[in-house]
Amino acid sequence: MNQSLNIDGKYQKGNTRAEPMQNDKKRPKSAARELAYYSSIGLSVAFSIFIGLFIGVALDRYFDTTPIFTLIFLAFGVGAAFSNIIRAIRRSQDM
Repeated sequence: MNQSLNIDGKYQKGNTRAEPMQNDKKRPKSAARELAYYSSIGLSVAFSIFIGLFIGVALDRYFDTTPIFTLIFLAFGVGAAFSNIIRAIRRSQDM
């Protein structure tokens, strides 16, 4: 009998050479991996907004201007957050 053990621990009949299986893309993702991926998206969005806010507040205190730099860098942070979301959506579509 010509069988080989594949990655999942199951035996497959036929060719015993180490070749990638055709249905690797359709393998279900683990829940822990998905949870880690989506929580990292949330953290990157929150961090980009808070970093922009922190820089804006620091510059407003340094130059003694009230909302100018805070609003500008908050907008930059929100833009970076949307950029991270779009990049994550594209990456998840490729998975």
